[in-house]
Amino acid sequence: MQKILHIVGGLKAGGIESLLYNLFSNIDGEKITFDFVKKINEVGDYERPIRELGGHIFMSPKFNGFNYLFCKKWWSNFFDKHPDYKIIHVHDISSSIVYLSEAKKRGIKIIAHSHNVGNTGLKGIVKVFTKKPIRKYADQFIACSKEAGEYLFGKDIVDSDRYMTLPNGIDVDKFVFDEKARIEIRNYLGINEREIVIGHIGRFTKVKNHEFLLKVFAETHSFKDNVKLLLVGDGPLFTDMRNLAEKLGVLDSVIFTGAKIDSEKFYSAMDIFVFPSYKEGLGIAAIEAQASGLPVIKSSGVPDSVDVTGNVETFSLNEPIINWARAIIQQPKTDRKKAYKMVSDAGFDIKESVKQLEELYIRVNNE
Repeated sequence: MQKILHIVGGLKAGGIESLLYNLFSNIDGEKITFDFVKKINEVGDYERPIRELGGHIFMSPKFNGFNYLFCKKWWSNFFDKHPDYKIIHVHDISSSIVYLSEAKKRGIKIIAHSHNVGNTGLKGIVKVFTKKPIRKYADQFIACSKEAGEYLFGKDIVDSDRYMTLPNGIDVDKFVFDEKARIEIRNYLGINEREIVIGHIGRFTKVKNHEFLLKVFAETHSFKDNVKLLLVGDGPLFTDMRNLAEKLGVLDSVIFTGAKIDSEKFYSAMDIFVFPSYKEGLGIAAIEAQASGLPVIKSSGVPDSVDVTGNVETFSLNEPIINWARAIIQQPKTDRKKAYKMVSDAGFDIKESVKQLEELYIRVNNE
């Protein structure tokens, strides 16, 4: 059996974490198993499900730039204690400088995975310094989209035979519109059927741009008072966004659910999905929303390749907020039960992603 070590930031509910859990739960467990090293010292939403699948989770020190030697020694000791890992699959690029060379010394194959096309603030600065070592040491390169691959690895690598685009597969069947789930979730959240639900699923971080979303909602609410904003997720800006909703006078119409690992049910409760991120490698939530038959309004920071149903509308973040609000109000109703097949046919079924990944692991291990 191949043991693949995934190196991640944490295991809280989020796009990358959801993808990894979906891959792990669908992969052939008799051939391949996943273990994880994380650096965030809090219990993540996916830790229990991962352990139930037989995965092990290790905690590494968090690299801060000043503890380089300490972190490097920790990784050296870790690899020495665990010689059974022949492949590491790297998702946390920001701290890769402390472990890539240690893995390479031991002949461990390195797969680098890009999930984003840019970061803001300190993360963006860190990425600039980590691009060079990841390009130097990795044996194979994966990205959720060509844009994400070129951002982190460069065009030369993306055009080489060491690169592959791996769609962020989802368990499409889970996201098929479910009338029963719609009624159940709406009743649970106190939403009546006459109310229009604008939805968003994502961590409360700057890149997801919840501030803009709340302003768009406030404008929409000024036109129609029977609208609700459903925000599923958690993160460092959660409290700030609650405070902003109160300041904008719409707190009573905004529902904050916190993080949910069964988020697929919440799409059925929505009527439209709004996705105003500054940047996305692909934007898996928009794929999930389309699988549930939702119309999607996205920012130009989300790649156009996310549109697999023809039911996605794009606006610039520089465009007046009132234009976003009008687009939300004017969205026509669609047949929600047909879209999932279009998502599957576009290559976003988790079964196809798993097949590609299994073949890659076998090939890399034999090289």
